Amino acid sequence: MAGRGNQMQERVSRIETTLANLVGETTSDAQNNGNSVLYSLLARLEALEKRNEELVAQVEAMADDFEKLAENASVELDFKAHTSSSAEDGEKKNWGKTGSKGCFICDGPHLAKACPWREELDVLETEGESDEVSKDNSDDVDSDEEESEEESEKEEAVAGVPE
Repeated sequence: MAGRGNQMQERVSRIETTLANLVGETTSDAQNNGNSVLYSLLARLEALEKRNEELVAQVEAMADDFEKLAENASVELDFKAHTSSSAEDGEKKNWGKTGSKGCFICDGPHLAKACPWREELDVLETEGESDEVSKDNSDDVDSDEEESEEESEKEEAVAGVPE
């Protein structure tokens, strides 16, 4: 039995060394695999950063182009708005035709000739005209008196008679 115990110890020691070797290999493989995964992820990150930089440059270029197009379009639209040469534009815009916007006297929806306030305005206008006529007549009388005084002064000066 003593021989068998030695054999068993040899076998156990071989199994232990084999297991130790396997554990060492697996840890080194795990480290190598971990490093390779890390390196692949870093490479992918760098590729994504480069792609991001390219896309940012493209977007900036597109923004510049868009600004130029917007400026050109506004200039062209402004130019077209001020210089229209087609004969149809006059017909489309109804040149010379003014639409009724309602009564200008009371801002109602009717025309001014049908305004209910027009009668009151006509009365006020006729009163105003009669006042103006009476003022004009009184002004004429005053001016006639002034003219007659001036004429009499001229006649006296010609005759040499002082007043």
